[in-house]
Amino acid sequence: MVHRIRFTLPRLLPVAGLLVLLASPYVQAEAPKEQWHTSIATGYGQLVETTEKLNNSARHYCEAPDKAKLDQVKEAWADGFHAWQAVRFVDFGPIQQNSLAWQFQFWPDQKNLIAKKVDAWVEGEQKITVENLAGDSVAVKGFPAIEYMLFDPRLEGKQLALPHPRTCQMLTTVTSLMASNAQSLRNDWATFKSHYLSTGDYGDATVLAAMHALETIENKRLGAPMGLGGSRRNAYLGDAWRSDQSLAALHSSLKGVQQYFVPGLKTLMQNSANQALFDEFESQLARTLERFADLPNDLAAMLEEDNGYRQLQFLYIDVERLSNKLSRDIAPELGVVKGFNSSDGD
Repeated sequence: MVHRIRFTLPRLLPVAGLLVLLASPYVQAEAPKEQWHTSIATGYGQLVETTEKLNNSARHYCEAPDKAKLDQVKEAWADGFHAWQAVRFVDFGPIQQNSLAWQFQFWPDQKNLIAKKVDAWVEGEQKITVENLAGDSVAVKGFPAIEYMLFDPRLEGKQLALPHPRTCQMLTTVTSLMASNAQSLRNDWATFKSHYLSTGDYGDATVLAAMHALETIENKRLGAPMGLGGSRRNAYLGDAWRSDQSLAALHSSLKGVQQYFVPGLKTLMQNSANQALFDEFESQLARTLERFADLPNDLAAMLEEDNGYRQLQFLYIDVERLSNKLSRDIAPELGVVKGFNSSDGD
């Protein structure tokens, strides 16, 4: 027997409602959302590749330690860390499960929990396994914990620096867990595709994610270390200060916005009255990225002398303008309303 599927036509919308619907930028938003999903998938793919490389490098080093292999681990850490920075703006979808963003990067760490937690594991007697580590704090599961083991001299004073057996076991366990998390994130993002494309709110969520990322760079990742919140200048409030990568991390995050967010936004806004706003935003992003060409990878030394601090001020102004272009000019035109974000507040 052949079963015919019957479709029930919806009631016609009132004319006013129909006009409002047609005016919405998200009526034809499947193309930009498709682009956003594909772009973010590419970024997550880079995260998988670099964390796998980091895990392999750590394992090879600990099997037969030498300086050359340790340098390879540090290089692999930097590659993975910057791949994470590029997709760090994505704050919705699978990354929200099990506090994954915090597992990749516990930050800010104003109480130095990373060092305390790693020390507790290395100095203790508990068996260091992925299963045991998975049940502990996010402070010991991500890039900052590995950074501590690779770059901080504190462990040397305890005679526990790499390649100490327990520190090596901790290193390879964290890198293994992080590589597994990256793989799960990529797979879950692929599964998430149909829901992402079919749910209208995720268009707004993607724009909001970029807004929150730029505001976090402006206020917390750059402004706070510069002392712009009323406190003293403090390099320890920045990202990756142990490895001298705090400014390089900002650059990678902005490059991620350029690579994984901007193309979809362009598709959304092209051939519309908002095209000029997009062009201004894209140009401001390019100018901001160019600013890094004359800057070192870290901001610590720049905070200590006038000329360096002046350069940071110029960078801050560019970031502020970029953030305002998106949140004050573009978002209202798209009907995107800023809401609470998990990174807001303390």
